[in-house]
Amino acid sequence: MINTLNWWQWTILAAIPPAIFALYFLKLRRRPIEVPSTYLWRKTIEDMHVNALWQRLRHNLLLWLQLLLVLLVIIALLRPGVSGAELGGHRFIFLIDHSASMNTRDVDAHPTRLDEAKRRVAELIEQMESGDEAMIISFSNTASTVQSYTGNKPLLLRRLDSIRPTQRTTDLDEALRMAASLANPGQTASDPNDVAVAEAMPARLFIFSDGKFPDVSQFQLGNLFPSEDRRPVFVPIGNSETPNIAITAFSTQRSEENPDQMDVFGRVENCGVEQVEIFAELFVDEQAAVLKDRARVMVKPGETKGIAFRRLIGMDSGRLTLKITPDDAFEIDNTAWAIVDAPRRARVLVATRGNVPLRVALSTLSVAKIAKVTFIEPGQLAEYHRPLQDGQYDLVVYDDCLPPAAPGDDTGALPPPMPQANTLMIGHIPPGGAWSAKSKVVGPQIIDVEQAHPLMKFIDMGDVVLAEGMPLLPPPGGVTLISSTGAGTSDEAMAAIAPRGGFEDVVLGFTFQEETDGETLPNTNWFKRRSFCVFTLNLIEYLGVATRGAHGATYRPGETVQLVGGEAVESLRVVSPEGVSRNVSRGGLGTFSFSGGDNVGVYAVYAGERLVQRFAVNLFSSRESDVRARVDDPIKIGDIEIESEEAWHAGRKEYWKWLILAALGISLLEWYVYNRRIYV
Repeated sequence: MINTLNWWQWTILAAIPPAIFALYFLKLRRRPIEVPSTYLWRKTIEDMHVNALWQRLRHNLLLWLQLLLVLLVIIALLRPGVSGAELGGHRFIFLIDHSASMNTRDVDAHPTRLDEAKRRVAELIEQMESGDEAMIISFSNTASTVQSYTGNKPLLLRRLDSIRPTQRTTDLDEALRMAASLANPGQTASDPNDVAVAEAMPARLFIFSDGKFPDVSQFQLGNLFPSEDRRPVFVPIGNSETPNIAITAFSTQRSEENPDQMDVFGRVENCGVEQVEIFAELFVDEQAAVLKDRARVMVKPGETKGIAFRRLIGMDSGRLTLKITPDDAFEIDNTAWAIVDAPRRARVLVATRGNVPLRVALSTLSVAKIAKVTFIEPGQLAEYHRPLQDGQYDLVVYDDCLPPAAPGDDTGALPPPMPQANTLMIGHIPPGGAWSAKSKVVGPQIIDVEQAHPLMKFIDMGDVVLAEGMPLLPPPGGVTLISSTGAGTSDEAMAAIAPRGGFEDVVLGFTFQEETDGETLPNTNWFKRRSFCVFTLNLIEYLGVATRGAHGATYRPGETVQLVGGEAVESLRVVSPEGVSRNVSRGGLGTFSFSGGDNVGVYAVYAGERLVQRFAVNLFSSRESDVRARVDDPIKIGDIEIESEEAWHAGRKEYWKWLILAALGISLLEWYVYNRRIYV
């Protein structure tokens, strides 16, 4: 309540109800009249007998209506209301996180964090006044506009309710850039009845999330931060102490001595503050779901612990499922899947111009046991375009050459297509712009090798010499395998590996031989060292057998999957874990690309009625699995730190207008009762 009158005004107002009562207690004074007979005037005589100043109060509807009217006016003058959030401004952008962690069930009032976020946004939409406009953007690792600017509150509420949860990871960057680009559109919404925006106007930003995303650097808020009293608002959703146990890795490996035996490895992480005892259960095959093994694990707070199931026998191909119990508030990472393919030799294609050391290293008995290697000249690569785009090879080696242009592209306007396989590029970077390199340097010195990576295990290059090489700049997510330095240069990557969709590309920034004045001279002595043969064997095991022979490909939600088809197939059918089918047509480069794996589980790919491929989608994100909401830590956007605010700019939602309308209605009712002579 808020006091709106002075004390003497309240005194006058408080005197009105007693005055109304007094009027109903008063009796009328009759004027005496002389008549010849009192028999006909008995009523008048009776009134004269009882005529006095006061009378006994009788039931009267008008009295109660008048008192209720005054009571409503008094309450309205007190301005009743409830505390709430104050929007402040006239244009608003609501960013709503619907990533995997927003499926956590730790909000008492609603099933999930996303439901709670939608409830809070709905409250703010209800507070919008005439002339206000709002936009809704949902985001995970991608962002989409749910509703562009409009002042239509029912439309905003309907579009808000349409937001569905995903199982993707979280990234705020794209959502911010979308909000900035759409901050001042020329039309308020797609509704033709909405009013066009005549000029650019600042917009206030509201972020509803549990904060499981990295800070956004190199971003200017601009009109999204119009003033200090209209700062962006970060509303944390969820509990900052919610514990969770997550499966963060799951893989298989066949025994080299006995391919019929298989080792299964998992990794669990405790994203809580207490030690937890869990049970990890391994199931085989999706039809019978047979429990193959069970392990009991104690995981300390913040600890990552490995789980191993050794020497599983009789597993030729199928699906493995790893489950951990007990269940917790975040269920998506309690289960992981792996696809086991039948053991076979890797298929390797090598395009080289007579590199004898490379040919010898890939023709050893150790390589022949695990791979079938085909050697061709670089000029023959065009003949292998369709098999390479159909995924008929596991590894392609480009020795001092590049993939050819796509058939029919005589202009060279498009970059040459990379094969649907892992690659080793020697002396060149992959086309497409993701990779870049500096100019060649003379005599680079190898200073370090990343022996923790499977490609470089058991490799020592301290005695390797390079005549020249080009420092590499791998794309985000790349790993430097060989570091070097030269005169006037800092540490550079002379060999690196980086992901490309569901594949990986290894690049060597140096060749094995160089053409000088028509003479072929060696560029390195690596091929004379034992480490080179070890490297080629690691290459086949990691990029050939490891990706196809031991287990099927595993992806994260939302990643693009390159599907395996065939020359005569123009369409594939992908069946999701929920049983929903989606057709995928061959792309312009002759490839099948699928980006609809939004949910975790196993996906099946069919060519007609024939099963041609299966792949697993797992969360495998430590950041997303740590579901402790970011309540106390601010988020940083550019140079601006935005504190988390569960309640911002205290405001009020007042009801005095509704009370005045009710008083007006009672006044009309009182007038009707008086004129109709209605008595109760």
